[in-house]
Amino acid sequence: MSDKVKIFISYARVDAEPVAEIYQRLKDAGFDPWIDTEDLLPGVRWRNVIEKALSDSDFFLLCISEQSRDRRGFIQREIKIALDLWEEKLLDDIYFIPLRLEECELPDQVSDIHCVNWFEPRAWEKLEKALRLQSEKLRGNRPPKPQPPSPLGKTGTQAKPAPVVARTADQTDEFPFVTIKLNDQGEEISQSRGIATGKVEDLGGGLMIEMIQLQGGEFWMGSTEADAQTAFAEAKRYYKDADEKWYKAETPRHRVQLSPFMMGRYPVTQAQWLDVMGDLPAIEARLRGDAHPIVNVNWTEATEFCKELSRRTKHQYRLPTEAEWEYACRAGTDTPFAFGPTLSPEVANYWWSHPFANGPKLEPLQRTLPVGSLEVANAFGLFDMHGNVWEWCSDWYSDKYYQECKSQVVVTDPQGPKSGSGRVIRGGGWSLSAVYCRSADRSSDAPGDRDDYVGFRLVRIGR
Repeated sequence: MSDKVKIFISYARVDAEPVAEIYQRLKDAGFDPWIDTEDLLPGVRWRNVIEKALSDSDFFLLCISEQSRDRRGFIQREIKIALDLWEEKLLDDIYFIPLRLEECELPDQVSDIHCVNWFEPRAWEKLEKALRLQSEKLRGNRPPKPQPPSPLGKTGTQAKPAPVVARTADQTDEFPFVTIKLNDQGEEISQSRGIATGKVEDLGGGLMIEMIQLQGGEFWMGSTEADAQTAFAEAKRYYKDADEKWYKAETPRHRVQLSPFMMGRYPVTQAQWLDVMGDLPAIEARLRGDAHPIVNVNWTEATEFCKELSRRTKHQYRLPTEAEWEYACRAGTDTPFAFGPTLSPEVANYWWSHPFANGPKLEPLQRTLPVGSLEVANAFGLFDMHGNVWEWCSDWYSDKYYQECKSQVVVTDPQGPKSGSGRVIRGGGWSLSAVYCRSADRSSDAPGDRDDYVGFRLVRIGR
């Protein structure tokens, strides 16, 4: 029996030419794709053979174009069989992968499954990563790491940990990343690569926490009056009860000076939380996964995690201040988002049917994603600063706080108000529109609140 990963390719005849190229690329990469034109032999009962090939496959790859999405025929039966097979698998298994050959709507029955856009840059990288991650899981091994250490932490309680390379206490690590710029339509207009530096906290057993070194310095914090009004108008598009006070609280824009600090490359994951705290909070099934961000933890519990991690590692960890968070999110930009004037599903997980300005409109995923899985960082090398989950900050929230800052030419390392009823949350998340994912957007929750859309990331002080 072959050890190669079996991939069933479903397509309509009208797409035969581009699908043949995909088939060959999969074969060249060492996979075992099944396609009727190559693997359906003369004289066999083709229905039986196709159904057996479906049941034997590790993945179902559905190739769709504008011409083929509504085609009737055996492709519809293949989709139904594949969806039924998927129901028997684990919740976080990757099995059914829609692949759009061109810009088009997905069939209704699969519209909630995240797809690969073959016409976009890095499409092959994304497809191959999904295939290899799941195939290693199927074979009981830890997923391969593009470079040590893994951004996703542990991937399963039954997985064998990867060998840990011996580390020195003061070792500086490098973290390659890709960042992009979007136009006002949410289309990619440029791409660049960078290397961030920082430290890795080795928790043992192959579980790492990656921290990016940020230099600090001066930046403009908050929104201009015009930008705040634009954001309020965007919120009113989707939420008739949107309150203007939240947007006025982003003003006036003011200069802030920050000392150097390290910021978590990703939000804290469920695997990291479990390792440090010993148990997980109640988390809905669709939001669970070792590499998914921790949710349903309140501000007090998040600070306790920081204290316990500090005690265990002898390094000083805490939640970011609101100013540190915005500085890290902006990554040197003054646009609404670190990627430009809007967002797209290629760079952030938010409620995709509620875009910002002229951004693309798609059906939302309606759940969290594994941290870093969109593979696009901001210019500082930080992932998921926009969307996925809101993130706790250390500051008390006040809608008058920025007004208090305007009298100072430069505010140095601000800590926020001395008291309040809520703690700041930043970044937006999977369950709300893109307007809440802006770099300047401010919101708050009571310190004791737990929500399935709120997590946090770490700041480390000192070496």
